[in-house]
Amino acid sequence: MTRGLELLIAQTILQGFDAQYGRFLEVTSGAQQRFEQADWHAVQQAMKQRIHLYDHHVGLVVEQLRCITEGKSTDVDFLLAGETAVHPTFTGLPSL
Repeated sequence: MTRGLELLIAQTILQGFDAQYGRFLEVTSGAQQRFEQADWHAVQQAMKQRIHLYDHHVGLVVEQLRCITEGKSTDVDFLLAGETAVHPTFTGLPSL
């Protein structure tokens, strides 16, 4: 795995997480108000929305990784090599 590919994979994962977390915070920002107003339906809807956001963003990142790796992202040997190569790159990236 090349250094450029490692960096691209790490950045894709980090950007996907940051996008999901930003939306998560938006949904969560009204939690106190929903609780104080005992708006249990809205509480439940917000919980469902947070779960959906996670699933949606993970799906987007998976699709991006499939494109980046030209479909090798499900190959066990590629993944094992990638884990060893990408992890140090990922942990060395600054937060966005």
